[in-house]
This record gives sequence, C-alpha cells and structure tokens, in this order.
Amino acid sequence: MSCNQQKNVVRKNVKRKNVVKKCCCPRIKAFKKFMNTFEKAQIGKEAPEFKAQAYCPCGSIKEIDINEYKGKYVVLLFYPLDWTFVCPTEMIGYSEVAGQLKEINCEVIGVSVDSVYCHQAWCEADKSKGGVGKLGFPLISDIKRCISIKYGMLNVETGVSRRGYVIIDD
Repeated sequence: MSCNQQKNVVRKNVKRKNVVKKCCCPRIKAFKKFMNTFEKAQIGKEAPEFKAQAYCPCGSIKEIDINEYKGKYVVLLFYPLDWTFVCPTEMIGYSEVAGQLKEINCEVIGVSVDSVYCHQAWCEADKSKGGVGKLGFPLISDIKRCISIKYGMLNVETGVSRRGYVIIDD
C-alpha cells in the first residue's frame, strides 16, 4: 500500500472513529528509526547543541550557536512554515514581548524549516500581504531538520516543525 493509499484509509477510519494507530509505510518507519539515532532534548539534561544560519532583527544573516546563549534562558519557538495562516500572529505576538523577556535574561529564537531567504522575505513583506515585519528576535533556518529532530519537534509525516516551544534554562 502506498503512502497516499494509506492516508486515505486512515482518513476513512478517522471518520468512522476507528483510528489506525500504526503506520505501515516503510519509508516513514525507516525515517522514524533514523530519528531515534539522534540525541533528544530531555528535562534535566543539557540542551542539544546546534549551529545554524538565522535571519536577524538587524536585517543580516548570521550563524547562531546555541552555546553563545549559556548563562541565559532561551525560548526556542518552533513553527511549521513562514507565510502560513497562524504563524504571523504568533510571531508578532512573541516579538511584542521579546523586549520584556530580554530584561529578565531570556532570549527568544524562532525555528522553522524554511530558508533564511524565506525568513528575510517574510520579515520584509508588508503585514497586509502576509508578512510579519521586523521581529524582535532571530529566525533560524532548520532546512536540514536537525534541530527539529534533536528537540523532538519534527512532524515526520509533513516534514515540517511542529508548533510549540522549548525553554532552555541557564
């Protein structure tokens, strides 16, 4: 059974309230097995390290190393994609409180699987056209999905980050 056929069966069963719990797609099974080889974020453990390119509030693209934030609290905001329906309101809302969080030694960083150039276009676009304007925090490009995997935030079926956040203490 192909992935598309399997999705159709699941959709029909969900409508009948007979939810299929196990995925039989060999590609998804193999990918889930591969994902288990990564060290994952856990409460009480050191946060997984990463370096990635980010579009910054100043308008530049730079590499962010999570180790540079040692001694601070960090909120990693994972979201599916730029230019989607809910994400702009969330990012604008977090941007409005980013300054207050900075005052208490807490940095906010957005993470999605979009490229830094997509982040740049999204930030530079007018809000009336789906853009977010200038945000008060950087947007990381997790184009290889390694950060989302390490933090348990990757939706395997869609290949994009789940909507959620991770708080890293100092």
